[in-house]
Amino acid sequence: MEQMVDALQYADDSSGEIGGAIDAAYGMIHTIAASQPPEDIRKLMIDYALSAVAKKKYSGWDWHVDMLRIAAILLKTEEETECLFRELDKEMSSGYVRDEAQSIKYEVIVKTKGQKEAGDFLEANISNPNLRRKAIQLALVHENYSKAVSIAKGGVDYDEKDKPGLVIEWYDWLLKIAQAQGETHKIIEYARRLFIENFRPEQNYYAILKEHIASDTWVAFVEEVIQDIVAHKRRYNKEQIAGIFIKEGWMDRLFELV
Repeated sequence: MEQMVDALQYADDSSGEIGGAIDAAYGMIHTIAASQPPEDIRKLMIDYALSAVAKKKYSGWDWHVDMLRIAAILLKTEEETECLFRELDKEMSSGYVRDEAQSIKYEVIVKTKGQKEAGDFLEANISNPNLRRKAIQLALVHENYSKAVSIAKGGVDYDEKDKPGLVIEWYDWLLKIAQAQGETHKIIEYARRLFIENFRPEQNYYAILKEHIASDTWVAFVEEVIQDIVAHKRRYNKEQIAGIFIKEGWMDRLFELV
């Protein structure tokens, strides 16, 4: 791994072969770490992972965070935990690495200190999308739907300005919560929004809508959805509308569109 990371500084890796070799090596390390290796191997590996992080052997690459993950999997002693926390706390400036470091720290707190302290950490760092996801999932497991809704809506408000992709994800969680509660009007509201705005759907929003809209009002509802799609004036609008015509068997309108 170290030799190939050095090679990346001056090699053309457009084929991905060098990065692939590093990924393969890391995959072996992760497999060994997760297999509960003998103590001498465990100690060798965690010492290497912590050393690689401290010396920034993989700084600037995802493998830097991966080494933090290896240490989190392998740690056993309080000294090792404190050492890892010190390294994680150095990664809290901003962006992707901070989010990943906080996520790793949360998992270690669950493992070493219990759910109460982990829950406090989760609440304190809820702006981290990884931890917001975890908080929603935990609320759903405990059927605390009002809390799950509050966390998801908080994500919409927090990410609305700069991260529209995450906003879509939080609306999808709101849909899942509504489905868990059987709230038809909320299911329709969120599924409609997600069908119109989400070009990488996690669920079949059209089928969800058809299941929950009365059959005698369905055609009128679909016509309104088509008008909403048109109003968005996006590059892929025609493809989305064509998909509706196909689903409804409206071949004449599809032919005109084509």
